[in-house]
Amino acid sequence: MRRLRKTYPRWVKEILAVPMKREGQQVSVSTVGHILGQLKARGWLNKPPRSWVTVREWRLTRPYARRTPRESAAEKAGDLVQVDTADVRPPLACTR
Repeated sequence: MRRLRKTYPRWVKEILAVPMKREGQQVSVSTVGHILGQLKARGWLNKPPRSWVTVREWRLTRPYARRTPRESAAEKAGDLVQVDTADVRPPLACTR
């Protein structure tokens, strides 16, 4: 378990149970979680490194769907517009 976790630090207990079962070890997902908890408590495993993309950075890269400030008011018609979209596709029998 320690070898797998050090090789794949972001894997969760559900994913770690699969290669262990392939190696012939009969373990349940809850047992894997229990073992991981014990290894962390003893200090043998560290928390996995965080992803390099933060939520703030992700939000800054979106050029669309920007919120307007609450204090902004519509000065003329069409200043504040909300659009809801739906993906409508014809049934397969009707396509040519």
